Amino acid sequence: MNEPARRDGITVGFDDSQEARHSLEWAVGAACRRETGLTVVHAYQVPVQAGPAKFGHVPDVLHDNSLGVLRHAQEHLAELGVSDVPHGDLHFDSVRGEAASVLIDRSRTSELTVVGSRGLRTFDRFLLGSVSATLSARAYGPVAVVPGSASAGRVSRVLVGIDVMDRDDHVLGFAFDEAARAAAQLLAVHVFDPDHGGARAADRAWVDRCCSDAREALVAVADRWGDTYPSVRWSVEVRSGRAAETLLAGTHADDLVVVGGRRHPKSAGWMLGSVPDRLLKLAPCAVIVEHEHD
Repeated sequence: MNEPARRDGITVGFDDSQEARHSLEWAVGAACRRETGLTVVHAYQVPVQAGPAKFGHVPDVLHDNSLGVLRHAQEHLAELGVSDVPHGDLHFDSVRGEAASVLIDRSRTSELTVVGSRGLRTFDRFLLGSVSATLSARAYGPVAVVPGSASAGRVSRVLVGIDVMDRDDHVLGFAFDEAARAAAQLLAVHVFDPDHGGARAADRAWVDRCCSDAREALVAVADRWGDTYPSVRWSVEVRSGRAAETLLAGTHADDLVVVGGRRHPKSAGWMLGSVPDRLLKLAPCAVIVEHEHD
């Protein structure tokens, strides 16, 4: 089996949009919480087409433009009083390539990859593509998607969606670690969808029994992680309803939502309509998609 990739600081994609500036602010806070470095990446593409020799300077011009975008990132941080991150290095990288592909490659060795969200509708994302959706589907490590409504300051609560039938509880462990670093409370939620029970969904006793069993299993696994992170105040809930909407009920801008995800190959693309996809579209706060470990 291959050795796991070394995780080296936080990477944030930046394109000088308002959403990117906001996600950059959030990424600085994440780097401080994790006591690690931060790399700001701008990706630029060079058109691949035949043409007169006079167009040979285009790559240089695009690279210069990219460096200008990164200077804007530095200026924005300076306006916030940020010239460095306390526990690591602050880097600015201009990389030739398509944005999503560049960030997917960087995710191999990043502790966390951060992008902003423009909140496009599903149809728009299907036609135009979305860096945040593509990255969340295909990244090799955890991805944070930060909407414009999310607070870039302190994280007050970590809410983690858990499937109690999943034997791999690394997502819950990841959430406990985030809560410990942020000195935040943790709420572990299992969403039970009665509609999946077919005709039995009308049997209230059956639904109550399923919820009770799920809560017992959730408490057992959370208790183990609580022993590892004794400073974290945690609680559990079992809710009934549609997964994404029910999980997000009562969330606020200063929350952080953590969910598990399965890495999809390029040929499969992003699974439109999946729970993570709906969370990224609906959440008022930052969402971290933590992929299953190989």
